[in-house]
Amino acid sequence: MQSIPQLILKDRQRLRILKLLASINLKDAYIAAGFVRNMVWDELHQKVTPTALNDVDVVFFDDSEQDDGLAQNALQSLQAH
Repeated sequence: MQSIPQLILKDRQRLRILKLLASINLKDAYIAAGFVRNMVWDELHQKVTPTALNDVDVVFFDDSEQDDGLAQNALQSLQAH
């Protein structure tokens, strides 16, 4: 099996999502495990058609007073793409 970074590098959709997340500069942000789990599952079971990536859970922490506005702006930015 290829490494997880190798699998991500050959997946245009996941690369695009990672670039979008990086572009909005959320402090301490990451994408939850399902993003990787489905990709690894498909690789292990040699699926020809990948499992649909029907949602992406973005988790971040920001202790500033503008927390609600930051979350809303980030969500709108990701949905626009």
